[in-house]
Amino acid sequence: MAYFTVSEDLLFYACPLPLSERKKLDAYLLLLEKSSAGKYLKQINFDSDPGRPKIDQCRLFAAVLYCFALGKASLREMETACFTDLRIIYLIGDVQPSAASFSRFVTSLIPNMPAIFATIMKRIFSECGKDMDTLYLDGSKFEANANKYKFVWKPTTLHLRLSEKVANLLKLMHLEESLPNEGVIPAKTIMKK
Repeated sequence: MAYFTVSEDLLFYACPLPLSERKKLDAYLLLLEKSSAGKYLKQINFDSDPGRPKIDQCRLFAAVLYCFALGKASLREMETACFTDLRIIYLIGDVQPSAASFSRFVTSLIPNMPAIFATIMKRIFSECGKDMDTLYLDGSKFEANANKYKFVWKPTTLHLRLSEKVANLLKLMHLEESLPNEGVIPAKTIMKK
């Protein structure tokens, strides 16, 4: 692929992939290479299918994973990305697989999907230097023990705010005697006042 610079001499401007994007994609491909997910791709036999020349499985695998990461989960979106997205074109090469090709490939991966996911995740964790025992997706650090946190914030806070408003109204009506200073005012007390 030739990389051009914009000048007045060019009739048609070629839009190459920027160097920063190529570095990111090369790091992504290197991560896939180090994850040894390729051993699961070798188990898939595409040579028995008649027809057009076969697409490189490793390139197709990298493109499918990258499409999923970009949120392009439908087969038609993947097919379109092979024509329009420079990153996918960089990953897949000169071929433009059809939605049917993506379908056959993804379907053939299904039996090995848990193992492929596990090998890639292990490699990502080792590259990042993280421990696989603890993972927080959204920054929260709640434990899986459901009985640990019995305090429910919203209803308690809502009742405290309502009790404060009721106490203010009762003070305006000069009915504040025998009201609790803190906490939720019981409904029976409010009814009596």
